[in-house]
Amino acid sequence: MTFSIVARCPRTGMLAVATSSKALAAGGMVPYCRAGVGAIASQSFVNPYLGIEGITLLEQGLAAARVLERIIESDRGRDLRQVAIIDRDGHTAAYTGDKCIPWAGQVEGRGHVCLGNILVGEDVAKAMAHAFEASGVIDVAEPDTLKLYDEMVPGDVAFVCVPTPFDGWRGWYDTSAVEEVCERVPVGVITCLRSTVSYANDDVHVVHPEFLRQAHADDDFRSAKVRVYGIANGSREHVDVIEK
Repeated sequence: MTFSIVARCPRTGMLAVATSSKALAAGGMVPYCRAGVGAIASQSFVNPYLGIEGITLLEQGLAAARVLERIIESDRGRDLRQVAIIDRDGHTAAYTGDKCIPWAGQVEGRGHVCLGNILVGEDVAKAMAHAFEASGVIDVAEPDTLKLYDEMVPGDVAFVCVPTPFDGWRGWYDTSAVEEVCERVPVGVITCLRSTVSYANDDVHVVHPEFLRQAHADDDFRSAKVRVYGIANGSREHVDVIEK
């Protein structure tokens, strides 16, 4: 059993993909997404290259329908595959192979596709689509919330950079500085932890671009006291300075 959704927020243009499955580690095989490019769910008897190649083609500017045609055409196991694609403009395309375990299929709507296999019926996919349509948007960011800064008391928001040295031999990160900072946070203050992480074996770091957006989100700013603590390369002195 696997069911997924690919979607685009019509207001912000943010793209998203989500999946749930009985299969272990489905999150490492089904979803593919790239900001400003598109999102893909590739499931059933998964061929990961469909998602990898699909994102590459989307980045080259091909529309969702053309991408689907290209990747399915090249896959000899297409009858066992299930794929949904949404491009940067919100155009969608979906495919369910004839040999996918029933019930298997998809429901396409404006700016989203819900698909699944080994389900009790089409009503599951329809219910997913209805839930998304009822919500109206993927509420990832509120563009106007930066204006709330003008209404806030200085010091309500803090971003703290804390080093977390990596012990390659033992395979763990030293988070003692993070714990030290968290102990200083007053009761009732919202704390958000984010980190940079090493990517593969390269020295490139993956940062969380949504961090600042989350810091400015409406829900956070409804609180009178908000402090945002981030984890990044830096020095312990930064913590002391910001706390003063």
